Amino acid sequence: MSEFEFIADKATARRAESAIETMTSALESLGSKGSVQIVHGREKVFLLAYGWWAFVVRCSQAVVVLRRAGLGHEASPIVRGILQHGMVLQWLVDTGDDAVDAVAEYGDNNVRKLLRTMTEAKWPPVEGLTMSAPPTPASQNPLVHKIEDFSQLCIAYDARQLYVPFRLLSAYVHPTMVGARAYIEEATVELSSVALGDNGPFVIQTAMCLIQATKVINQLLVGGPLRAAIGQAEKLLGMEVGLWFAGKKSN
Repeated sequence: MSEFEFIADKATARRAESAIETMTSALESLGSKGSVQIVHGREKVFLLAYGWWAFVVRCSQAVVVLRRAGLGHEASPIVRGILQHGMVLQWLVDTGDDAVDAVAEYGDNNVRKLLRTMTEAKWPPVEGLTMSAPPTPASQNPLVHKIEDFSQLCIAYDARQLYVPFRLLSAYVHPTMVGARAYIEEATVELSSVALGDNGPFVIQTAMCLIQATKVINQLLVGGPLRAAIGQAEKLLGMEVGLWFAGKKSN
């Protein structure tokens, strides 16, 4: 079964939660070792990829915690971040060291913007925080655009199906009419203290992206130690989740 052929019902949402718990346990098991054997020549990429993967895992765990607390709707911004991090992680591993350089330059650009904003706002010095503007490169790394424009990255990977829920979730990240209506029963104009509607598809999408991200990080580890956990998560979810590749999808 491919990534987007599923029934978004409550039973699948519960299975997605279990799959996320399996991936969380895999991170904790790997992290408890303190170090891993990285595929030769992939060390530079791994140091960045691991942090992103761990972030995706913990954010996915947060989605489950919020859902079980009756706050699934409020987890929407987190889900959106998971979608983006998972796709960019795939691009990072596919592209290699050049992508790491682009991420570093993107970060430097943001530091310069932050310092400029602080100056314009006359922001007082923060004790213990010292930050200086990185030098501006003579020419921009063309790969920086891949990080800045998520829509183009999705197009490059033939992942428009991923960009659809990303755009949908944007309505809950930014102040919009859709976000405001989540707490009002439109037919009766009755107010609600909790968000209305089913957010089950979001946790299913989260589990799928988490499995993809784990497959990606596993490529960088000698012996593929996460393979068993990935298989267990896919079995729990009830589908095999393929990776995105430029122009096509593959398992």
